Amino acid sequence: MGEGGKGNKKVKGHSRTIEQRFQLAPGRVYVHPIPQLLDNIGYLIVCLPPPSSKCSAVVAIFIDCGDANESIAEINHIREVYYPNHPNFELQTLLCTHKHHDHTAGNRQLLKEEPALSDIYGGAIENVPYCNMPVKNGESIVLPSSGENDMNDVASVECIAVPSHTRGSVVYALRNKGKTTENTPIVTYLFTGDALFSGGAGVPFEADLEYPGDRDWKKKNEHSRIKARAGVNSIERCFVE
Repeated sequence: MGEGGKGNKKVKGHSRTIEQRFQLAPGRVYVHPIPQLLDNIGYLIVCLPPPSSKCSAVVAIFIDCGDANESIAEINHIREVYYPNHPNFELQTLLCTHKHHDHTAGNRQLLKEEPALSDIYGGAIENVPYCNMPVKNGESIVLPSSGENDMNDVASVECIAVPSHTRGSVVYALRNKGKTTENTPIVTYLFTGDALFSGGAGVPFEADLEYPGDRDWKKKNEHSRIKARAGVNSIERCFVE
């Protein structure tokens, strides 16, 4: 469940998202939704240093930056509300689910504004803007670290290829490692981009569709029905996982 925000500050735009925070590893790793544009959502994954550590640096991952200005404003507000005692905040990694403008248009500016950002991941055949870390199905992401704060100790991220919305679309599976407490259950969050939405499946722009009639794009318009089954190939592996 999401946790309530710790402050009463008002934010322009999607203010209620400051109240949402999801726990992956108790006391260490948290996920914050970041609203962007009209109806897109990016995500900030934050890793706090171990309680016994002298390290003060927080390391972070961002997923799908469609608007850098909105994203940076939300990140700064999250820092003020949730992590005021950690002034050293390092956003080191950007994960991109696919190449479309509403998920990557902020890559350049985010790279410019965040000095610690060095690794931009995307599907190996996707041509994600500014991607320098192409990934393939089944590969693991090297998570950020700073001193004694190493996210790899408590979490992992697997890349799952889901060709459909685009040929190079990927889903990122974030999992804890169950090391923070003795009885911590394994938790998985899937960041699906546009491979999963709208009644069960994303719009399969570049998929091999189920029926021949579905391939005739001339017959499609703004009144076309959403066919969840048309995107089944894009998400079946996620459910298998």
